[in-house]
Amino acid sequence: MLKVTNRIAKLGKDPKWVYKQLDTDGNGTLDADEILVGIRKILGVFFSKDETREFTNHLDEDKSGDIDLHEFC
Repeated sequence: MLKVTNRIAKLGKDPKWVYKQLDTDGNGTLDADEILVGIRKILGVFFSKDETREFTNHLDEDKSGDIDLHEFC
């Protein structure tokens, strides 16, 4: 989590902007694959699949399996 927040701050980007970039299918939520690929591509942060699962579980307040904007920000 800290790796991601630090990288967002260093880029000077708004978390909402990052979320929109990560949501490649445009459905308004992020799944584990979008997070894994997007964080690497957009933020340059490399997560393993296990780290991605932990990150997703940490953010997924309603335990739906997807991250919405409110949970991400």
